[in-house]
Amino acid sequence: SSGINAEYGDRCDRCCPELNCESDYRSFPNCTPIVSHGTLSSWTSWSGWSDLGSCDGYSYGYDQRRTRHRTCNDATMTRHGRSCRNDRLYDTESRYQSVCKSVTGYALKTSCRSYAGTYGDIQFGIWQNGIECHSYRNTISGPNGCKWYYRSGSQGCNKRFDTTKPILIRILNDHWNNAYLDYFRVEIGGSYRSWSGHEKMIDSDSGRDWHWASQG
Repeated sequence: SSGINAEYGDRCDRCCPELNCESDYRSFPNCTPIVSHGTLSSWTSWSGWSDLGSCDGYSYGYDQRRTRHRTCNDATMTRHGRSCRNDRLYDTESRYQSVCKSVTGYALKTSCRSYAGTYGDIQFGIWQNGIECHSYRNTISGPNGCKWYYRSGSQGCNKRFDTTKPILIRILNDHWNNAYLDYFRVEIGGSYRSWSGHEKMIDSDSGRDWHWASQG
């Protein structure tokens, strides 16, 4: 409305008739618009990477994505300002992780206790997230006690496993003659997973359970 305003001057309604001119324009007779925009916050920190897929036993990798966001505060916007609500408030980054790798080798250490060897054939099993495979039934034939055995390549376990995720392993003996084991290691794409079981006994009926393998 018209009238005298000690702060904004005479006849402020000439700047913005029937509006609150004190918040939209400078004082009369200048009447220049007061411009204040919506305020964007700073970006948050990036979230952790989320898997968009998984190793299925045959794939070589999968995509990952991470996000960050910021907020818009239009309470700071005047009539002549610009809203921030259509600005980019969410941001994403994607990357491809080539982490599905083949088995490249095994190592087995039999115990040094008496009669630790066996007449049987030894094979190895690997399990991860529903993916399972076993090496050849005779990956190691008739191992002696107190000895290291090494095998290169997949030995028939031809699935691909995620080198960033845990795996389960097991060791099978097809003979009633007990074998006693101290250590097992599998190499998957240059990454080692191992299991230690001092004098762990296995035969055709016992010791066939799965074990979590440790990194390294």
